[in-house]
Amino acid sequence: MAISEDQRRARRPGVMHVAVLECETLPDAIVEARGNFANIFNQWLQTGVNKVNYKRPPQRRTSIEVTRWPVVHGVYPSDITKVDAFIITGSICSAYDDYPWIRALEEFVRVVYDTHPHIKFFGGCFGHQLLARVFLGEHGVKVVGADYGWENGVHDVNLTPQFVSQFPFLQGQTMRYQFLHSDEVVTTQPLPRGWLSVGSSDMCKNQGLYQPGRVLTYQGHPEFDRRILYYFTDFLGSTGTIDNDVYETSLKLIDRDSTSQLAAEVVVRFLEI
Repeated sequence: MAISEDQRRARRPGVMHVAVLECETLPDAIVEARGNFANIFNQWLQTGVNKVNYKRPPQRRTSIEVTRWPVVHGVYPSDITKVDAFIITGSICSAYDDYPWIRALEEFVRVVYDTHPHIKFFGGCFGHQLLARVFLGEHGVKVVGADYGWENGVHDVNLTPQFVSQFPFLQGQTMRYQFLHSDEVVTTQPLPRGWLSVGSSDMCKNQGLYQPGRVLTYQGHPEFDRRILYYFTDFLGSTGTIDNDVYETSLKLIDRDSTSQLAAEVVVRFLEI
């Protein structure tokens, strides 16, 4: 049974429980240096919490508790009434791959969305693409291999005026963070009422989706830092997945400054709404 907003706030005032649904087991080298996906998201979200809490009196400060659920191995929380939001992570898989764990995750998302209106969803990269398929597949939204190949390193997200209007503190700001993908979300018709595009980059037209109060997605990886991107870019280069020109360009882009903390602040404020 879904709990009411009043019950949720009364149970855990000021504390948001975020369940990270891990869609990939990260390589040992990354886990040893930065932790698993849940650790990485927790550290990134805390930068957003710090931004949100700055100058707030103690009684108005927010906090986030993160739990880890490796859904790629079929592990899900048994009691979702204690969850305020689900984060769906990146993956080496494509959202359109026909693996049982992906289909199970899509069904889980549909059921939770329909039966627990207090729970929000955030998706990054693969998570962005999976949520697009689940919620907007019937409205002409698809996930396909990108014609431009790989979008790697730090890129600017050109925010739409509609999205900025939802988060006025973004006025005049630039969201800029790490990317690592070769699939993209494409639309064949206008988004349905109640949905907004987050923005675009020079390479990728759809950099995120937003349904106020329920769903937010980013195509990029603002939770990743340079070290993680160096690892994956070296892997792509050494396996011949990307050619030398793309490899060298990616290394230069990885070194650009990012505003990942700003992207985290947007997510935290979304969770608070």
